[in-house]
Formats: sequence, structure tokens, C-alpha cells
Amino acid sequence: MIASYKRRPQDFKRKILISNINVRKDLLEEEYKWLSLIKNEELGKRYYNLSKKHFGHWTIDENKRKSISEKNSIGLKRYYQEHPEAIIQNSENRKKYYENSENRKKNSIKTKEAMARPEIREKYLNGFNEHLKKIRKEKERKKEQYKINIENNKKIKCIYCGYEGHLRIITRFHNENCEHKFGLNWEEIMNEHNLGISIRKLSNKYNIHRRILTRIIN
Repeated sequence: MIASYKRRPQDFKRKILISNINVRKDLLEEEYKWLSLIKNEELGKRYYNLSKKHFGHWTIDENKRKSISEKNSIGLKRYYQEHPEAIIQNSENRKKYYENSENRKKNSIKTKEAMARPEIREKYLNGFNEHLKKIRKEKERKKEQYKINIENNKKIKCIYCGYEGHLRIITRFHNENCEHKFGLNWEEIMNEHNLGISIRKLSNKYNIHRRILTRIIN
């Protein structure tokens, strides 16, 4: 209907019949009351409505509303992934809309009216507080990660060879994994490996982990 209205607004008439209904269920009941006044032969002809059935809208059921909202969100994300140009177009449309001072004024009035309703204000504040919690949590995570990065970037010395480097390097290749820890003749081990003795056999012979041998030999 919105798309049709934009194409041919002259074919539509708008009249506000009632206002200040704050409960969604009451709003739907009021809508059906007016729909029931339409004659069957006028459906789709004099009026845009094609039917006047009385049924519960999916937004009334909290569980159904959440599931459908999630589906709509997934569908919208998929659409924007497939049509990235739509994001740019929406952004340009939004800029044009807010460049108009009248639109900004209308939007401000609507916001003030909505925030005057206690249930809307409470919902907004709850969402805002949740957003602040997420921001604080992310800040704490980054702070902890920063401390870890500083700790990892501290330079320490290998207890066997005296090599100085970052914690990650020393932990991986030095200290308990340092080649000088074993007090072996590495030139002799290299010669044995060149003669065709496998790293597994050398590992068993000298009681050294294969990973350390592989790193040193290669």
C-alpha cells in the first residue's frame, strides 16, 4: 500500500478517525470495528482493503513477535548483503530527509509525543541502559586485553641461553624448549639426520620432544 501511495497519492484519502489508543490489542479491535462497516462489494474497489477478517495480529503474541522479528532481521541483513547499493541509497535518502528543516521539526515533535507516554519512555530507557552495559563491557574487555598484550610484550631472558625476547617467543622457543637446555652436540645430531636418521629415532635416542628437534634441525 505504501508503494502504491507513493506512485499515485491522488487515489488515496486519509482521515484520522480516533487517536490516543496506547494498547495494541485495543487498536486492532478498533480497526476491525471500522473495517466491519465496509460492504463486501466495496472491498478492493471503493476501499483498498481486500478483506475484513477479524484475527489476532502477530505482534500481540510476544513469542511470535520475537520469532518473526528475528526472521525479518535475518532477511533484511541478507538483502543488504546482496544489494550493498541499497545501503548507500538509504543513507542518501536519510540525509536528504533531514536536510529539510520541516522534516526535522516533525520528527522532533513525534519524538517528544512518544517520550511523553510512560510505556514508550520506559522501553527506551531500558534499551538505552542495555546499550550502555554493552559499551562498558566492551571497554572492560579491551582494557583486560591491553593488559595481556603489555604482559606478553615484556622482554624477558631465557634461563638457559640468555636470549632476550618477548614472553611468547621465550615461552615457545626458549626456557624449557631451549636447545641449550639439553647440553647436546647439535652439530653431531644434524649430521645424523643428514645421514637419513629420522627425527622420531633421534627424539627417542636423545629424549627430546620431536617438535623441538624439528624446529632446530629445519
